[in-house]
Amino acid sequence: ARLRSELRRFYGAFGVVKSEAAKEEDSVYAQYYDFSQPVPESSAVEKSYLDDAVFIGDSRTEGLVLYTGLSNATSYAQKGLTVDTVFTDPIVDLNGQMVTVVEAMKHTQFSKVYLMFGINELGWAYPSIFIDKFTQLIQEIRAINPDAVIYVQEILPVSQKVSETHSYISNEKIQEFNQLILNMTQEQKVYYLQVSQSLIEDDNFCLPEGASSDGIHLTPSYCKNWLDYLLCHTVNP
Repeated sequence: ARLRSELRRFYGAFGVVKSEAAKEEDSVYAQYYDFSQPVPESSAVEKSYLDDAVFIGDSRTEGLVLYTGLSNATSYAQKGLTVDTVFTDPIVDLNGQMVTVVEAMKHTQFSKVYLMFGINELGWAYPSIFIDKFTQLIQEIRAINPDAVIYVQEILPVSQKVSETHSYISNEKIQEFNQLILNMTQEQKVYYLQVSQSLIEDDNFCLPEGASSDGIHLTPSYCKNWLDYLLCHTVNP
């Protein structure tokens, strides 16, 4: 925030056109931003910050949008959606025609994108394929709108019971995937959001009791915690 403020004063002093200054400001900000770390906490922005945002993800993202009333944002989320099927499955109704998420993005006005994937892909044989597809999605979004701010949210943990009994979902594996995601965001210079900070009540990387009815999907109150985290972790308020 201090860097942005100094840049604004610098460009204002020299009378640079606002749009040009804003572009240069964003470029310098990205140049010096530490992409190896999650987005730090900042002053809360209004919910209207998400007016030009697109949320892309699976059923967890569906729950976030549904339970927090994010009708002002665009949602391309569906149960079972993965970093692979965003390119192949026609799930978005575009003027009466069903198209893929990637195709729908080409016809969507947006300045911010929130991505969350991984819970379904934990069962994939090769984590490298997950990262390759995730990288491809980020690059595709950049090709559609090079100026968009891209937030990548970590995979949220599950309950201890699910972690201990599920055939392929475990919190240990989630943490391994999250490290791969963080490495990817650093390489791609996109913003990593450590959303679990808003959900976990202790050092145990598990969803707490009452956070979920099935150990995976969040209750409305915890979806609100998730949204509150997003509004307090932005890079261009």
